[in-house]
Amino acid sequence: MSVRLLFNTRVLSDKELSIKKTCNTEGHMTAAADPSEKSTSYAAFLRGINVGGHRSIKMADLRAAFTAQGFTDVKTVLASGNVRFAAAESDASALRGTIERCLREEFGYDIPVLLRTVADLERLQSADPFEEVVITPQTRLYVTFLPEGETTCAMALDDLTADGFTLVRATASEVCSVF
Repeated sequence: MSVRLLFNTRVLSDKELSIKKTCNTEGHMTAAADPSEKSTSYAAFLRGINVGGHRSIKMADLRAAFTAQGFTDVKTVLASGNVRFAAAESDASALRGTIERCLREEFGYDIPVLLRTVADLERLQSADPFEEVVITPQTRLYVTFLPEGETTCAMALDDLTADGFTLVRATASEVCSVF
């Protein structure tokens, strides 16, 4: 089975390019990143936006906010709140904090962010955690990313199986399950 990470691309509008606000890892205003710096590609998964008409954010505004932070190669996926981007910052925890602070400033409320490098996602895909799963039209495969610093507890895993999910794999950073 193959899993593909899809991202849409487009040219930014003049309005999006006019946003001047950028933040560094301490949350201070700074200039955009130097494109010659070595960068890492990341995927940011924003939680709790565009769900049931609540906390709606236009993806164009989200791309503009990430671009204004000095990130490059910014792409979003539909209205999911998933963003792929490149950044010179290699400390994922500091980067996540910067993104969360800047999103709070831009959109007016806290938006939890789960951050993974694209290399981490490619390793997960290559590991093929669902290799042994028999896929039918009714099968639903889930990867649940865990926030940094949190661990899976036996009680949460028991709840997962009690709800009809089958645990395939659990690590410190994700839980793979089937329903």
